Amino acid sequence: MHTLCTATVSSLTYAIKGQKLLAKEGIESRLVKPNAKKARRGCAFGIEFPCQELRHARSILTAAHLPVNDYFNGGGGELL
Repeated sequence: MHTLCTATVSSLTYAIKGQKLLAKEGIESRLVKPNAKKARRGCAFGIEFPCQELRHARSILTAAHLPVNDYFNGGGGELL
């Protein structure tokens, strides 16, 4: 089983856009609602993906100027 990482963003719109960007590059992901301890900057939505793809995912989201608040290890967010 793969370890999961999550990129948090401030809106559902950004989460959906991020998921589409990752899918276009072959990275499977799902949208989650991180728990309050992991969403350190208030209201947040998460894009959960395999940690082995972290470097690639980060470069994709950065190149698209998607405003990611945080990246963290571990899944477990509530599915949207």
